[in-house]
Amino acid sequence: MEELDPAPLGMDGKQPANSPPCVEESSVVDPTAHAIMEIFTHSHSDGYKPMPFYQRFKEEIRLWGSESRERMAWYTYDWANSMFAAMAVTFFMPLLLASMAKTAAFKGNLIPTCSNCTSYSCPQSVASCQMCIMGEGDKYWNASSQEWTDLPTRTIAWWPGNVDAFQFATRVVSYSVILQLIIFITIGAIADYERYRYVFFLGFIIVGSISCMLLISVTSSSLYVYAGALVIISNACWGAANVLYNSYLPLIVADHKEVVAANGNHDVWEDIENFMSSLGFMMGYVSGIISTIAALILVSVIANQEVAYKINIFIAGAWWAVFSVVTLRGLKVRKGKSSTGERFLIFRGWYSTFNSFVHAAQYPETFKFFLAWFFYSDSYSTVAQVGVLLAQQQLCMPGSKLAFILVFTMIFALFGNMFFLWLQQRWAIGSKAIVTINLFGYIVICVIGMMGFIPGSKVGFKTDTEAYVFALIHGFMVGSLQSFSRTICSDLSVPGRESEFFALFEITNKGSSWLGPLIVGELYRANGNMNYGFLYLFLMIVLPMFLFWSVKHEKGMRDVGR
Repeated sequence: MEELDPAPLGMDGKQPANSPPCVEESSVVDPTAHAIMEIFTHSHSDGYKPMPFYQRFKEEIRLWGSESRERMAWYTYDWANSMFAAMAVTFFMPLLLASMAKTAAFKGNLIPTCSNCTSYSCPQSVASCQMCIMGEGDKYWNASSQEWTDLPTRTIAWWPGNVDAFQFATRVVSYSVILQLIIFITIGAIADYERYRYVFFLGFIIVGSISCMLLISVTSSSLYVYAGALVIISNACWGAANVLYNSYLPLIVADHKEVVAANGNHDVWEDIENFMSSLGFMMGYVSGIISTIAALILVSVIANQEVAYKINIFIAGAWWAVFSVVTLRGLKVRKGKSSTGERFLIFRGWYSTFNSFVHAAQYPETFKFFLAWFFYSDSYSTVAQVGVLLAQQQLCMPGSKLAFILVFTMIFALFGNMFFLWLQQRWAIGSKAIVTINLFGYIVICVIGMMGFIPGSKVGFKTDTEAYVFALIHGFMVGSLQSFSRTICSDLSVPGRESEFFALFEITNKGSSWLGPLIVGELYRANGNMNYGFLYLFLMIVLPMFLFWSVKHEKGMRDVGR
């Protein structure tokens, strides 16, 4: 970390308003030691002591009808959309798409399910039947050779060629992310003008939730293209709405009375921002736990799994729409920059995005963070989607067991968020430290997964126990990783251009997130083993960690004028 100038300069070469006081440093600085100190900050400046989480939460509740009304409305959107993310995007949509594609590929003539068979043998009277073998996936009994054999490969048409059921589910996710990317670039900068932020936010919620609920109208596996299109649209709208939702964070934090009174003190800003971001995610996980328990009951009592999947997806879309009303009523319709004199505003986002990358050297710390985020965000999102398909197809888990694991994951996500917020406040360590710890958790997941492609290995998602270990680690890390990454982005965004920078945050996220499902699908087709995907995910975590460590958080804030 480089020495702080006695008078930090903003974008215009002048000292930013409300800039925090600088502390004089020693003239002799050990760069390595100083870089570590920036990640693991040892104390708050000026003896600042953060308010305990539970006390600040009680204060938010007390002021619900007045000062905290907009903040509570903002938290509520996490309650609304997190259920959609957990139940629909990550869980039931991939399962429904894979199931429909498999039925369509075999044109309804699936090999009958085996009875009275074990993983070692079947009765001699059985000519041909299929069974899911724990740790190996679907197999069929070959009576002539008296052994379990891989199912014949059957494919369906899905651009740009033919795909199997697993690839269909992963490609739909990839295509939805590409559409998200196009939308992010188009609306990112435009949303900072006039009242477009609020209007776009409303529009994407309406279109996305309706597209999600329409999946209940898919009555035949032959309509898999229609189902795939609805998933692409709803997922893209959900991602676009999140960009606009996240862009409210720095605006609402800046209006907080403690931040205003602190006159630019970084510790106060970071404390309020981390609390808001973490509380939002926590409310989302509580929402997810409640809704997934209901989903678990539905999956258990409804015999037809595809029908159960569609009903749960419909509930997720309806939940997103209904509770978003609370958010939309409570958020202020903030007027942004004037669009007067702006020609071809529809292309403003593309120009601005291109211009931001071309002139990235103006904000080097922001650029380094976005580049690191580009890589590591792909891993944690792909891990969740691949984990569900792997548990279903390789560990032979029924829908009821998968729903229970989802509840298990979200419970740990809730506690993980609370734990890391407490850790950050108790020991005054920086957001970079929390993200680093979270990334190490995902390295452990990938190492376990990679052991599965070692011949004869008994480890590597071969048993139910490993699925629960996977859920525990992923759940404990994911909420904190998302929350603290969001606050770092908020800190490194230019005031007045929040929507644009959060669009860049999502662009760099989704710019890689379409790659994960696509590459993992191709690796599975080439090797017939899903575990090879963990090698790719491992590299997408380890390589950017060094770049992430080089980001100078406070310098980046001064660079953008915060």
